[in-house]
Amino acid sequence: MYLKMNLNDLLLIKLKKDLIKELHDEYTTNKTLSSQVSEQRYLELITMKCESIQFTIDHKEQKIVSNKNRCCARVWMNHRGLRCSNQIKSGDYCLKHINQIKNKGYLSFKRYDEQRPLYNEKGNKIPWYDYSPIEMIDILINYQNLQLRQLTMN
Repeated sequence: MYLKMNLNDLLLIKLKKDLIKELHDEYTTNKTLSSQVSEQRYLELITMKCESIQFTIDHKEQKIVSNKNRCCARVWMNHRGLRCSNQIKSGDYCLKHINQIKNKGYLSFKRYDEQRPLYNEKGNKIPWYDYSPIEMIDILINYQNLQLRQLTMN
């Protein structure tokens, strides 16, 4: 049987296993706890509670700079190629990108409003991603599930 799992499912499984292990360890050493409620009842409560949990992954909070005051350079940003979040210092660019233009003569990833470059200065293809971090994790999980399914069929 093939089960499709996402990140939330995997985190819930991990949480449940960790809670059950902690409960079992505490239950076997704490006589007061074991005399109050059965271990089975605690397991039922853990299962019920875990069913209602939804995980969210927060992104780091950044100082928000209005678009009209943001640097116009594109930055790597984990394969995504997004607009630089720094404040403009001179012209259209922040100090970091002004220095990059002075030192290299160009921006590594061009401006945010231009087409993303396909190749870097060494001639290697740039691996841009158009997925959110959660989508990337789901892609990896689905790939692993596919690999597992193929192993079980052989």
